[in-house]
Amino acid sequence: MNPIIIRRFAVLLAFAGSFAAHAQTIQDVQKTMDSKDYRDALRTISDALARRDAKDEKTRYQLLMMRGECQLQLGQRMEAGSAFEGAAKSASNTAEAATARANIVLMKASPANKYMAKTGTAQIDILDSESRKQAFAALRDDLLSANQQKIDAAMHDDTLVPTMKILPMVLDIAYLEYATSGSAEKTHTELKQLGEHARSLMGGELSRIRHQTERAEDLSNSYLNNGRRGLTSTERDELKKSIDYVTQICHTAREARRRAIDLGFDGAPWEPIIADADDLLERQQGVLAIAQ
Repeated sequence: MNPIIIRRFAVLLAFAGSFAAHAQTIQDVQKTMDSKDYRDALRTISDALARRDAKDEKTRYQLLMMRGECQLQLGQRMEAGSAFEGAAKSASNTAEAATARANIVLMKASPANKYMAKTGTAQIDILDSESRKQAFAALRDDLLSANQQKIDAAMHDDTLVPTMKILPMVLDIAYLEYATSGSAEKTHTELKQLGEHARSLMGGELSRIRHQTERAEDLSNSYLNNGRRGLTSTERDELKKSIDYVTQICHTAREARRRAIDLGFDGAPWEPIIADADDLLERQQGVLAIAQ
């Protein structure tokens, strides 16, 4: 038989064996979880994650979601949040990423693992998988109701801070909607408009701050009393505040890009903002370094 064919056949056999092993591991963990032996399930999950053959995204996502679920059931909320965060980063599609992040949002809003919906009097148990779906929907509706005026105001505000503050909330609402219905159609238009508004304001702010930085650089490099002027302590403090502001813009843009991609949106529109902010930060830090 042709050696190439033999090698390909061996690779296929190895892949099939690895896939079967992964599937069996997932089944074993699920069976243990169904029996509510969450600590034993966590041991199996840890062993599986440590093996080199469990590093593919699909298997890693499933194992991390299971780890988060076990830790949530055991009251290890901080650890559960970390596991769900890891699952979101390992997700291979929008539904997986959104579901993982929706769990994080719901956990934060549910002290003692109970969510009190604003439209009812009953607490929703988030430890039960079926009632958790109700909690996703209730929290989504509550967040939208509580923040709709802020969203509308930000859309008509020509300053950036209100938009940067509300944007993460709208993304959380989109996660919850996706976990509830399998899409974020209701939030899509609002999120798209808010993102466009944010990028427009960010671009304007970065342009304004770039001009300020250029003036500060010119002042610093000018001559006074036969020597280089530098910057006064007040001017340096202003530059430091400006650096903090640009850093916040850059962080918000990076987070928006990452979370938009999680939701199946195009992250490319955020890239020019991130690049401009990174470039401006480098220039600002250079001016500050030589102005000491």
